[in-house]
Amino acid sequence: MYAKDNNLLDTPGWKSLKPHARREKKLIRLIKQVKLRSFRTSPKKCGFQVPKNYGEACHFDERNGNNKLTFATALETTQLDEYDVFINRGQFQTSKIPEGFKWIKVHLIFAIKHDVRHKAMMVADRHLTDVPLDSVYSGVISLRGLRMCIFLAELNGMEAHATDIGNAYLEAKTEEKVCIRAEPEF
Repeated sequence: MYAKDNNLLDTPGWKSLKPHARREKKLIRLIKQVKLRSFRTSPKKCGFQVPKNYGEACHFDERNGNNKLTFATALETTQLDEYDVFINRGQFQTSKIPEGFKWIKVHLIFAIKHDVRHKAMMVADRHLTDVPLDSVYSGVISLRGLRMCIFLAELNGMEAHATDIGNAYLEAKTEEKVCIRAEPEF
């Protein structure tokens, strides 16, 4: 069906598509971009539905009859506690924020890894913090770099080992003083 033969494009709401419909290739490309954007923001990963917040994670665990997401949340909050990331100052009140501190919000992001491990990560809403002047780059090895290292190890008769540093960002100290209100996951 060619859109230019259809009277639908003359109705309000559809008129903005009329110039694009004349160029069929451009229209098809726009549709593919929308589908791709929708796929990228899909709440599924590795075939699992990924919760948007802690309440939804508890609901998913209850529905699935397991505790994978609540365990991942407990692991994350335990690691935050082990690294002394937060200091408990008691009852939260916006009027009692200590001088020199900035109030920010934090939330959990959930992920399901390719090996079906469930992961919870506590992150700050970065629009509430100042932009750091230092480098904020976190290097990740590329697939090409990994292949090259494995090739060189094999070529030289060496063993290749891999590791993952869990919560490496907790080692990074910050000069910024911030406070948060602990939510139910704490």
